Amino acid sequence: MQAKQATATRTAKPAAPKRPNSLLANVEQLRLLSKVEELGLLSMAEKNGITLSTIEKSGLLSKAEELQLLSKLTDPATVGLLNTIGFVLLAAAAGVVYVVPDDSTSQIVLQSAGAAALAAGGAGALAGASLLGKLLK
Repeated sequence: MQAKQATATRTAKPAAPKRPNSLLANVEQLRLLSKVEELGLLSMAEKNGITLSTIEKSGLLSKAEELQLLSKLTDPATVGLLNTIGFVLLAAAAGVVYVVPDDSTSQIVLQSAGAAALAAGGAGALAGASLLGKLLK
């Protein structure tokens, strides 16, 4: 009986140490919190009316949980999806300039506003994909 216990003790594998969440570890490694602090992004957000109480009252956090956004952020496929969305939006911006005629002032304004909005969305999606790609490494 003692031989069986000794064998069981020797063959039992020790529990593997828990590895920290790679997303959080990369946030720390890239020093993103320090960069947010240095750039004054929180103060800038507060000046523009975005405070923690505003986020709380809007139900944004519970909505993020409901949509399972955190698990989607850690999915490597999300980077590819954001890249695709970015390129599609940039192509659509060029398409608006090509398709909308520029015969009148109102059409030029529509063309410019549409292209600018689509290009900004595309650039944001590509920047988000780049940042997320770095965080998931």
